[in-house]
Amino acid sequence: IWPALLMALDLPLPKCVYAHAFWIAEGQKMSKSLGNFIDLEAIGRYHDRYGLDAWRWFMATRGPLGASDADFREEQFADAYATDLVNTVGNGASRVTAMAERYFEGSVPRPEDPHRIVGDQDWNASIAEALREAESAADRFAIDRMAEAGLSLFRTLDGFIHRTEPFRLAKDPERREDLARILHQSLEVLFAASALLSPLMPDSMDRLREALGCGAVADSGPLAEQVRMDASRSFEGVRKVALFPRIESA
Repeated sequence: IWPALLMALDLPLPKCVYAHAFWIAEGQKMSKSLGNFIDLEAIGRYHDRYGLDAWRWFMATRGPLGASDADFREEQFADAYATDLVNTVGNGASRVTAMAERYFEGSVPRPEDPHRIVGDQDWNASIAEALREAESAADRFAIDRMAEAGLSLFRTLDGFIHRTEPFRLAKDPERREDLARILHQSLEVLFAASALLSPLMPDSMDRLREALGCGAVADSGPLAEQVRMDASRSFEGVRKVALFPRIESA
């Protein structure tokens, strides 16, 4: 029917039709007799408890993206929320913004020598790889892999913070320039990761950008420019952000 309507309106036909499997619920096919549909009332409960971006994230990353059905389980939803959003995205954003606020009153100075390296992380290579993976996955409709590209930056950032220990450098006045450089790099990574994850969590990533002292993701130009490391980027008015609060099991 759809191609016929397009032809009747003299509009171009689709070059690709993406077909996928179905949702089941708690291991069973949804049916009227079982009454196990994930209906609007159930969706509303998840939205009220976890937030709209958490719902978007679960549907996009745990859904039936290929030929196999996906099982909608409350336990799985809670696990995805805690693992991906609270412990990875939320913790990384909170940790870096808190240090920027605490050690530099929210205004992290730009590095005087942009070519000097502190730590062993090649962020240009890591971010370029994440961008390539995200764009390739999007072209293949592999939304879960596209999401993983953004998450990978948060995971790498966590390791970077663990190795460079900015919280220890903050105790040494002679290492203040190194501290600023580490936090500036970390803020740049948050800036880049927010662009990669914005299609799946637009509200939360705009909140993260606001906490970085930047505008909304949609107002920041082409994706390739947003993820490029830029030592001249200004981070002023940074404040600690809590994107995804921990939720105890019901």
